[in-house]
Amino acid sequence: MVVWSQSVMAQAPVSLKEVLEQANAYYPSLQAARLEKRASMDDLEAARRLYWPTVSAVAESTSNKTNALSTLPSRTVQVEQTLWDAGQVKSKISESKAQTDIQEFKAAQVQEDVYLQLTNAWQNLLASKERMAVAQQTIQRLEGYQAQMQRRIKVEASPRIDLELANSRILQTQVEFTSAQNSLKQALTRIEQYTGRSDLQSAVVRNGGILTLMPTPAFDAALLNTDWQSVIDRHPSIARTKAEAVQSQTRLDQKKSEAWPQLYARISQPLSNLGPGYATGPTAFVGFRYSSSAGFSNQLQAQALATRVTGAEEMIAAATTDLRQTLRVDQEEYFSAKSRIDALEKSVQGSDLVLTSYQRQFQGGKKTWQDLLNAVRELAQNQYALADARASMFGAMHRLQIRAGWEVQ
Repeated sequence: MVVWSQSVMAQAPVSLKEVLEQANAYYPSLQAARLEKRASMDDLEAARRLYWPTVSAVAESTSNKTNALSTLPSRTVQVEQTLWDAGQVKSKISESKAQTDIQEFKAAQVQEDVYLQLTNAWQNLLASKERMAVAQQTIQRLEGYQAQMQRRIKVEASPRIDLELANSRILQTQVEFTSAQNSLKQALTRIEQYTGRSDLQSAVVRNGGILTLMPTPAFDAALLNTDWQSVIDRHPSIARTKAEAVQSQTRLDQKKSEAWPQLYARISQPLSNLGPGYATGPTAFVGFRYSSSAGFSNQLQAQALATRVTGAEEMIAAATTDLRQTLRVDQEEYFSAKSRIDALEKSVQGSDLVLTSYQRQFQGGKKTWQDLLNAVRELAQNQYALADARASMFGAMHRLQIRAGWEVQ
């Protein structure tokens, strides 16, 4: 398990790339998947050794008491080698190889799932942090207007109900700040769960505590020019499904081979208690071995496995369709969020200008107090929407990078 120097990490901005690397080295599920992959490789090596001869030592006694030698157990060493088994050992090795591939792709898929969970938490973190900043700015602006209204009420320039309206808007914004703060804490807790860190709270609350890189034109071009079918074909989920189909086929081949006899050779060397007429040297045997399954059920089992092979092939098509749809949704979300950002930035600028104008007009008696507070509210709503759009863009960008196997920025 990796131990992080949290005092050092807390001094630098936190990036998603750093968080993913820490989760990759810490999270127990990833470690378990890698250990399972290593175990499957040992199973593959064990399956390959089925080609080796079998050595057995036998000691047995007999109930025949006709001579003194019969009262002692006989001891024999035997070496047996399968010469032909209709491909049964080969199919077992192929099954173990497919299982090794499955575990490898499963480990990659677990890693991707962890990365996607962290990316979603990171998206919530970005949105919550920016929404908190907007709420704080709005509260400060409303508190300034609140103090202004208190002065106007003292000189009886405005009714007291206008102060209650300002108080209500402040409370409403404080609720929004608390909601964003809770979402921030939940995102931090999720990230700490995957990384094993406990210092993210202090790192994120500081200005510049989160490092984000805007998408480059090269990234946009890559999204438009990438061969996504190639990305789908080499994706761990698709590769795992294909490996499972291969494993089903190898099990079917193994079951078919069990219906055939085996040709074997055996050498037997007695060690002691040889009766009259028994050879003292090694004896070689060549023979056939055949055993049926209970009730001759091999054929039915083969039919069931053949059906599973067909089902596994259908699962490949289903997984491909799901992944293609997921990639398309992420791309649409990315470009949609990016286009909304441009429009929302202009809306925020326009709302800010409107608020400044309304403030002057309120002083001149051309706008009401409610008009001024509504302008504050409209500016805050546009800023909230901008924060969500930015977080959505970053989230979609990082998910596409992870699913496509690109480096996360």
